[in-house]
Amino acid sequence: MQANAQKSHGHRRFRQSVTAANALANGLRPEDDWHPLDGSPAPEYVPEHWTGPHVGLRLVQAFKTLANMPDVGSGSSHGFWPVYFYEWNDLLAQEERDAQSKDDAASALNRAKIKPSAQDVSRMEQAISWPGRYCISVPCARIVQRVAFYRSRDMDMHQLARKMEENPKTLRKRNRVGLDLIATGLRRDKVRVF
Repeated sequence: MQANAQKSHGHRRFRQSVTAANALANGLRPEDDWHPLDGSPAPEYVPEHWTGPHVGLRLVQAFKTLANMPDVGSGSSHGFWPVYFYEWNDLLAQEERDAQSKDDAASALNRAKIKPSAQDVSRMEQAISWPGRYCISVPCARIVQRVAFYRSRDMDMHQLARKMEENPKTLRKRNRVGLDLIATGLRRDKVRVF
């Protein structure tokens, strides 16, 4: 029993030293006490000042939040009219539809959007305006916004470059220049890093 306690204590000490060393190497604080074998996701790394890749991450998150916003009234099949309530005869007639349309309707009903929090919405409102405010030229702002938009839809850079009819290396370079311009502007305006 005492051997197990010593073994457990030694394992805990070893884990704390490894966690502290990894935390310093990864830029995490040692008091976070995160370990990759715990099964929990890694805490998000937030740099001390704005960098181009971090700006890109926040722009992609802003477009993901925008996609999850509830769209009341606009864009739905019913518009602003209330949902129509069907009679029993109508429901029986709808049952005779083919199996494919039934499966499509069922999968559409099973989809649910996770509504963003108030913090997500306020971050989105801030981040979406950055390309227009900090990019020098309109083409630069368009590239940054389009890349962030398509990356929020999980499109990789080669697909994105093909869609935008650009060379992937050139597109990546132009996007990085735009993100660095935004990061420089955010540092200049002393915008708090989130």
